Amino acid sequence: MDSPRIRVVSSRGSVANRNRFAHLSLIAAVVIGAVACGDDDLETTVAFRLHGSPPLGLDGRCPESSDPSNLLIEPTSVRLTYRFANGGDLVCDAVLDFGVPGQVVAVPVTSNAGIDVYAELYDDDGTGPVLIGTGLARSADLSRPGEVRIFVTPRHEFVCTPQRGTSARAFHSVTLLPDGSVLIAGGVGAVVSNQYFLTNGLEIYRDGNFTPLSAQGMLPRAFHSATVLADQGDGKIRVAIFGGVTVPGDAATIPALDAPLDGLPGLPFLMRPAATAVGAPTEVLTYDPETSLATVVGVGLGETTPRLMASATPTGASVPVIAGGWIDATRLTPEPNSQGIDTATGTAAFTVDLLALRYGATTTQVAETRLLTWGGHIETPALMRDSFVGEVLQLGGVPTAISIALADPLTPPLSRAFHAAAATGRDNELIVAGGFVIDDVGATVPAGVVVERIRFAAATAVAVLTPDGAPAVPAGYPDALTLADGDVLITGGNPSLPICDPLAPLACAAANAYRYRTQDERLENIDALLVPRYGHKMVQTPDGDVLVTGGMYMGADGLAVLEDGELFNAVAADYDPIADLATGRAIGEAIQPCTVLTAPAQ
Repeated sequence: MDSPRIRVVSSRGSVANRNRFAHLSLIAAVVIGAVACGDDDLETTVAFRLHGSPPLGLDGRCPESSDPSNLLIEPTSVRLTYRFANGGDLVCDAVLDFGVPGQVVAVPVTSNAGIDVYAELYDDDGTGPVLIGTGLARSADLSRPGEVRIFVTPRHEFVCTPQRGTSARAFHSVTLLPDGSVLIAGGVGAVVSNQYFLTNGLEIYRDGNFTPLSAQGMLPRAFHSATVLADQGDGKIRVAIFGGVTVPGDAATIPALDAPLDGLPGLPFLMRPAATAVGAPTEVLTYDPETSLATVVGVGLGETTPRLMASATPTGASVPVIAGGWIDATRLTPEPNSQGIDTATGTAAFTVDLLALRYGATTTQVAETRLLTWGGHIETPALMRDSFVGEVLQLGGVPTAISIALADPLTPPLSRAFHAAAATGRDNELIVAGGFVIDDVGATVPAGVVVERIRFAAATAVAVLTPDGAPAVPAGYPDALTLADGDVLITGGNPSLPICDPLAPLACAAANAYRYRTQDERLENIDALLVPRYGHKMVQTPDGDVLVTGGMYMGADGLAVLEDGELFNAVAADYDPIADLATGRAIGEAIQPCTVLTAPAQ
């Protein structure tokens, strides 16, 4: 399907009429030219073009870049919502028949303020409109001539981003910034034989585009996290980047991680810190969206303890925490505590001793004042390991570690490491997925029980979740994400032994994807990733799309690090970009209609 165009035209008449119909848009127009509004002539100034995602290449990869692609979905109608940028008031909205030429929408804007233009695509088979895709043009200036592209993603499918990221990376961090863009930082940037080298590369993702960002002095690191710090009112965004592994000296020549070549796991994990690796200290990145410039400084005095292979809360947690890990690459001295990050300064806010020493765990905020640390290679005797599979960090007063009492102690949950975890939309409920099962010598074989639900209470209940249809694939290093509607999305992973070549257990990746429906308490298989990967990261953007970046991939030339990005449109069937305004707008209908005119044929 050809990419339809939404045309914006502006009045050349009196001031009064300019204020009344200052900008108009024409969707799917076949005629471009002047139309009349009263005694005034109107001329095209901005064209909005709807376009789709690029297809996979013959190599099974997303393209490095692509020209705008035609839509892959064919709606019967489109709802256009014009809203002042950055969550402002509704200007007007309109529902248009798709593909009908000459429809003109008058948008009553009296200034050059930025406008967010939302496109919601519907299909109606006679039973009512069904949302099949969405797109957004952010902060459009309707007074400036030119063309603005609206990238449309189909609901509940993975598609390639219009271009790849600017750097290959895995085990990196992704941070949603207050302006709706995503900061992507660090990670493993290259693999040579069995050695893994880090990158300090930064990039910004916004509306389908990746842009490199430079911050001189930024440390290379992987297996880390990040959190946005408090707004200081100067228009700049500050992000504390904490935890992870780094190396002293040139990261391009000094490996930070390694893996054995003989098929025997390097205890205690398949991938381990190299002898030269050290814990990465906390840094604060200051980013100015106006100038696209960034600087970085170390926190220094008062920071959290640098540590290797610790668990850290995902970006976006209101209480960022780092827990456990090793002091150095010898793996002889575990770090015995959890530390909170002060969201004003990036320094340590508190320190609490762990009940069990662990590394390769997850720490997830499951309620306003409660975090749950789960799994990890637990430094306890085998007979006691089940008793310490998880622990709670209780806040709301003096931070305290609390043990977990299982509702069914005779059927304990699986001990796992390097898994993924995400909170559901219900307090004190956690989904854990994938990872490697812990035994007496390490964690090297993917956990056969792939997904479990943890409900923390006086007696904590653990449920094994089996997806609809095909069984879940055991895999380490997957990713999991809490969606805006409270569901949990799980993707990818490393199947390792016994699926992979026993001489190269890290040399294969899974594309499987699952969604836990919190409302229905059900795990379901969903459409797979386009590019199999592990060590990747996901984040949901304000328009409802989940951005998938980076990861490890087995290509024609062996194990490689990905630049490929994908998007998964996770919006609900009743998605409404102005739901926060509480207008009561119905699905596929307008609540504050723009004036719709018809352009004369030319």
